[in-house]
Amino acid sequence: MELGIALEGIRPAAELAAIAARIESLGFDSLWTPDHVAYTQPIADPFQVLSICAAATRRITLGTAVYLLPLRHPAHVAKQTASLDWLCGGRLVLGVGVGGEFPQEFAACEIPLAERGARASEAIPIVRALWRGADPPASRFFHVPSTRLVPASPRPAGPPIWVGGRSPAALRRAAWLGDGYLGYFLDARGMHERAQTLRELRAQAPDGERRGAALMIALQTFIRVDQDEGRAISRVAARLGEMYGAETQRAANRLTIGGNLEQCRRRLAELAAAGVEHLVCSPVATPDDLDAQLERLARLRDE
Repeated sequence: MELGIALEGIRPAAELAAIAARIESLGFDSLWTPDHVAYTQPIADPFQVLSICAAATRRITLGTAVYLLPLRHPAHVAKQTASLDWLCGGRLVLGVGVGGEFPQEFAACEIPLAERGARASEAIPIVRALWRGADPPASRFFHVPSTRLVPASPRPAGPPIWVGGRSPAALRRAAWLGDGYLGYFLDARGMHERAQTLRELRAQAPDGERRGAALMIALQTFIRVDQDEGRAISRVAARLGEMYGAETQRAANRLTIGGNLEQCRRRLAELAAAGVEHLVCSPVATPDDLDAQLERLARLRDE
């Protein structure tokens, strides 16, 4: 199972670059950043964040977890992502989702909340067509003419698209339109059930090319490595409360990872057995102990 790190919070460019280089040097497979227009915490534009990370790294995959696609026009998304993929040498994964937890950002972008799923489903084929230099398909919300993007992505088909979400519509979007699925707030049982559903849906994809292609199964989870499991889970629960403003202890106990190295390794093994191929870890840490957490997380794959 591949292991990545999701970076939260905002940092000056030089500090961000140093952390990105450190994550790569520790051997992680990927580095991810979130996206919101309006949020409970300060948050920077993900493509600007990843551009800085790209300049400080050479190997590691760079991804969005997840980019709120319905808030943007697909032509803008195609241009930004093609440029970023070119700048980083073909290392970008575009993780997308529909959001909805914070209606104020939809109001700010003048996008009806009820349209978010349909807009995302229409935008993905348009973005792919623009990456390839093909004519974008006609759709209800967007009427994009054939447009040449220069520079183009170094990959003919553009970056992989991993689709996040928990609803049946999101699973269908991932299986029919995506290259991967990126789960969130799910345990091993939940991921196993979704992996089975995704395989069934993939076999029914209207696009024959998509139907025959592999689908990456990934999960993003909050994690803290600590000798005291209860203390670790409490820290994770407190972090979730800051983000979502709800009672989160029960969710933290069941859906996140906390404890010493061996306890965390067992949870990772359960997820791998459930079909998770790429785990995106969101380390719960203060600025002062982030590096220590990264070192501990890097040791999760040690024998």
